Amino acid sequence: MTVTYTWALEMYRSGAWVDVSADVRSVMPIMLSRGIDGSGITDRVAKVGTLSSALDNSTANSAATLGYYSPDHASVRASFGLGTLTRLKIVYSGTTYYKFYGKISDVGPMPGQYKERYTSGLCVDYMNELLVHNMNKVAVQTGKRGNELLTIIVANLPTAPLATSYATGPDIFNYALHDIQDERTAGMNAIQRVDQSGLSYTFIKGNTTGGETLVWQTRHTRLLQASAATFTDTMRDLKVNRRADSIYNTIKATGYP
Repeated sequence: MTVTYTWALEMYRSGAWVDVSADVRSVMPIMLSRGIDGSGITDRVAKVGTLSSALDNSTANSAATLGYYSPDHASVRASFGLGTLTRLKIVYSGTTYYKFYGKISDVGPMPGQYKERYTSGLCVDYMNELLVHNMNKVAVQTGKRGNELLTIIVANLPTAPLATSYATGPDIFNYALHDIQDERTAGMNAIQRVDQSGLSYTFIKGNTTGGETLVWQTRHTRLLQASAATFTDTMRDLKVNRRADSIYNTIKATGYP
């Protein structure tokens, strides 16, 4: 089976999304990384998602302009630099999927008249907002579900995600967010405490509208999902592993207060 698709790297400049794919250099392929790395019982919150790429900074780029992607250059492209919104678009079978949405956090133009003359860029997704911003004057919460606590934590940040998808938490916490230290506890750390208490998950996923949905799942969400596929001797190979060190018969926990 042949799978065909098209892709585009877009940046938000001057009030509109602009396709910059023509300036993407193959010397540094586009790399996308995000999600929950581990599969352990404490791995509940996604890491900061990243998207890296290289843009042509020589006169061979789409504008035939040297320094087009150098933030301090006199000929820099309008609205390009730290904080520029960026997204990765993939069109497959007539449907547009936005697989990443974030902002530039690191820009590194390659100097030298006889060198490659490209600019490496690193973008981060919304999980970075949770990582770098500390909680500010969050009151102790009583009688709240996990999704309600997540709403409170996100509302405390200066930036909101483009979209959210929260399941309804099965547990009601008598006391929560009582251990947050003002201006010392990061939003990601606060969410990690909620998720470890209820064994829930928090992560970012793409969508067909903007590319950023903050998702919160309960410990039941994945278990209750319908099967995505059924194999009835139609596969060429199948390997199923069970590991004893991934099964927990006894779990000890300490609750506060």
